Formats: sequence, structure tokens, C-alpha cells
Amino acid sequence: MPPKVEYSLTESGAALNKALGPLGEWGQERLRREGLEVTEAPGRP
Repeated sequence: MPPKVEYSLTESGAALNKALGPLGEWGQERLRREGLEVTEAPGRP
């Protein structure tokens, strides 16, 4: 059995994730306008 490993984002990674949120929202809205299917990524609220 491999050892258990836990990962987490650094503070900088969390800040980048927050900054990219609006870009993801823009992309989802564009897909909706184009009539394409929007699927949520696992683990996203």
C-alpha cells in the first residue's frame, strides 16, 4: 500500500484560483450563449 499523501494549495495558489474564478464564469456564460453543454468540475461549488 502506498503512503498516504495530502496536498493543498499554497496561499499564492489560492489567490490565483480566486482571481481566475471570473474567467471561468465568463467561459460558462459563453458556452450557454452558444448553446453548448456546461458541466461542473468535480469539487466545485
